[in-house]
Amino acid sequence: AENPQEYTQRYGASLIDTQTLLQQARAAGVIEDIVN
Repeated sequence: AENPQEYTQRYGASLIDTQTLLQQARAAGVIEDIVN
């Protein structure tokens, strides 16, 4: 599992909005890491 900060850095939170990031994260199966 990736931590949210690494995920954000990798995919560029500045390039995509939060909802898109959450959708990407959920698709990758890391949503629990973000909400916790």
